[in-house]
Amino acid sequence: MDYGRIISRGWQIVWQNKFMLLLGFLAALAMGGSGGSPNFSFSGDQFNADNFAGGQLPTFVQEGPVADFLNNPTNEQLSVLIGALVAGFILLCCLLFILWIVFWFIGNTARAGMIHATATIEGGQETNFRQSFREGWSHIWRILGLKLTIFVGVALVVLVAFGIPLAFLIPMASGSDGNAGGAWALFGVCMCFLVILGVLFWLAVSFVDAMAYRGIVLHRMGVFESIRHGWAVAKENFLNIFLLGIIFWVISLGVAVVTFAVMVPVGAIVGFSAFDAIMDGTFSTANGVLIAISLLLFIIVAAVVQAALVAWQSSSFTLAYLEFTGASPVGMEKEKGPDDLKTA
Repeated sequence: MDYGRIISRGWQIVWQNKFMLLLGFLAALAMGGSGGSPNFSFSGDQFNADNFAGGQLPTFVQEGPVADFLNNPTNEQLSVLIGALVAGFILLCCLLFILWIVFWFIGNTARAGMIHATATIEGGQETNFRQSFREGWSHIWRILGLKLTIFVGVALVVLVAFGIPLAFLIPMASGSDGNAGGAWALFGVCMCFLVILGVLFWLAVSFVDAMAYRGIVLHRMGVFESIRHGWAVAKENFLNIFLLGIIFWVISLGVAVVTFAVMVPVGAIVGFSAFDAIMDGTFSTANGVLIAISLLLFIIVAAVVQAALVAWQSSSFTLAYLEFTGASPVGMEKEKGPDDLKTA
């Protein structure tokens, strides 16, 4: 495999079709938020920076219902507070779970759209964000089935692989006879061996998932058919996929180092300036705005870099997949059936 050609062509596709960056951003689920310090004002001496500098608390904390609760809370107040905290925690978990589901669907739709867009562009045809996203959504339920099937399979393998040694060796190691030390040693060896196997298993699952994913998107395969196809492609091209992944990892690491080398000094200057203002009691709205703008710029830069990396890697892996299977870039599900694809 010509790794240089695959990598350069993958980036060329992304650079010449900027909508791929937006798909990459959605696929990476690069969520960010801007933080700031709103200028809440209180009258009198209720909230004065000089009070903190002198070691005093604001008046609304020293007097009134807040002070009464802090100094001598009743059982009823504590019960209400605990109930509110528990309810708030449950509500937050439900909200986060719903958001995770929404972002999962959006991210995987975008990922499928990138794969289809790469194959379409490589075949000399034009596409855009709307068409690619719509095409990605058309595969989302089979992608969901793929992910659930792989998750259940991995969970069962992990349960069996770690459950059997735990079930047999822990009772032996916990015994009072002289074999306890040997049992613990055997347990440690088994765990080390399982960790090594776990890493290899994780790599294999990742490769199969990537190839099966493209089988669904580009050949409209069913869930189990795509897994068999992914296993065949990954097995025959394991070394090539592994080396391509290493190249991506090294380049991504280098980009991350360069990005942080540029952003960290800027963040340090702003952070030390704000820290000095807090220590001097001169922290103002301008300091808060500066921090918020710096944080927002950092998030935007990180999001753009991450989106570019995700889009480029997805495009390059799709090109490699096309080379592995010898399939036509466009209309593969019409020109070649899954049985006609080669696995080497």
